[in-house]
Amino acid sequence: MFIGLTFISHIMFLIFLERWGNFLLEKFTEIIISFPDGSYASDSYFWSGELFLAQKMYEDAKINFESVVNQFPNSTRAPDSLFKLGEIYRVEGNTEKALIFYLRAKEEYPNSGAAQLAKKSEEILKEQSNLVE
Repeated sequence: MFIGLTFISHIMFLIFLERWGNFLLEKFTEIIISFPDGSYASDSYFWSGELFLAQKMYEDAKINFESVVNQFPNSTRAPDSLFKLGEIYRVEGNTEKALIFYLRAKEEYPNSGAAQLAKKSEEILKEQSNLVE
């Protein structure tokens, strides 16, 4: 029986998260508190959001991704944060808010990879919700 690489990668990530997740969150928080305007603050918020998202702690993830978008709009993490916010709202069943964040990613960062992902997710979500124009 062949186990896909994606499945193995997912399991490895969960093991890593189990072992190091809280430690990393503490370190990211220390960076944010010590250097709130520092060059690593946006990355710390972003990766904290990713860790919370992986644990399905959606409210905490949203707070961190929103911090990137609102405090560091010129950060390389801002487009991805908008997309991640859209994804969280999609998973929570809030189609309207998901579409708002997908639109923002596309409009505010049109040349980003996040804009392309947002476009695809928007199309799928509209199709699933019978909102096709």
